[in-house]
Parts: sequence; structure tokens; C-alpha cells
Amino acid sequence: MLTLLATLLCAACGEDIVPPLVEHEPAEKAVKHSHQPLRGGRLIEIGAHVAQVEIVHDAAAGTLAAYVMDGHASRAVRLPAKSLRVRIEVGGEEFAFELKPVADALTGETVGDTSHFETSADLLGRISGFRGVIVELRVFDRVFRDVTFTYSAE
Repeated sequence: MLTLLATLLCAACGEDIVPPLVEHEPAEKAVKHSHQPLRGGRLIEIGAHVAQVEIVHDAAAGTLAAYVMDGHASRAVRLPAKSLRVRIEVGGEEFAFELKPVADALTGETVGDTSHFETSADLLGRISGFRGVIVELRVFDRVFRDVTFTYSAE
């Protein structure tokens, strides 16, 4: 009975008795967050913010590297993978590459426990931009397949 009376009194005076639980900022004020590549390459989001892969193409050296990181691109994520397969398309032709794990004495990463994968090829020294696909990536007990990206020399 008291609840009914309180409701009627508040309704009569036109005031809400329960404030909103969550206030949302208008869309134009919402802060968009993004991540920056650490090595000057192209960041590729894996899943819905599960991980990031930075693809780095060095035309002068003829190399293609991939660095696996957490969803915020702030920490390396070591993988036991024996390779990371990538396909690229250049001028209507498709090429397949197998990026091999790279050990790093400075970070303690070893082949079989690394975040860095790399390959070299003559073709990579002759191109500047391409479309690519990470064929398969196993990270955090999840498998991601056919992750597409575009790499352009900027």
C-alpha cells in the first residue's frame, strides 16, 4: 500500500523516482580507440579484439614478417606454431608464403615459442603493396581462418 501511495505521489508531481542506471554519451562524443603498429607495419585485428597481427613488409630486404600481439597491440603473444601461412595477391596473381618462427635472444623467444614469424623472397623485394590472407592462426585456444588484409606502402 505504501509503494502504491509513493508511486502516485511521485507521478502527481511529475518527477522520476528511479534515475537512469546508465548514462550513454552521444555517438559524436564517444571516444574511438585504435591501436598503433609498433614496427611501422599494418595491424590486423584478429577476431573481435582477441589479438592483433602486425604485418611488416620490407621491400628493400625482400622480407615479410608477422608479429602476434594481444588485442591492444601492447604485448607479444608467443605461439607454438611451426609456421604462419600467408597468401598475397599482386597484379591478379596469388602467391603463398610460409613465415617461419624467429628466435630472439633478447626477449627469450625461441622457435616453437615466439610471436615473430618471417620469410624472404625475391618477389617481396619487387612489390610495394598487396592484398593478403592469413590462412590460419591459432591464438588463445581459438582458431581464425582466412583473415584478409590490405598492405600498402605509405
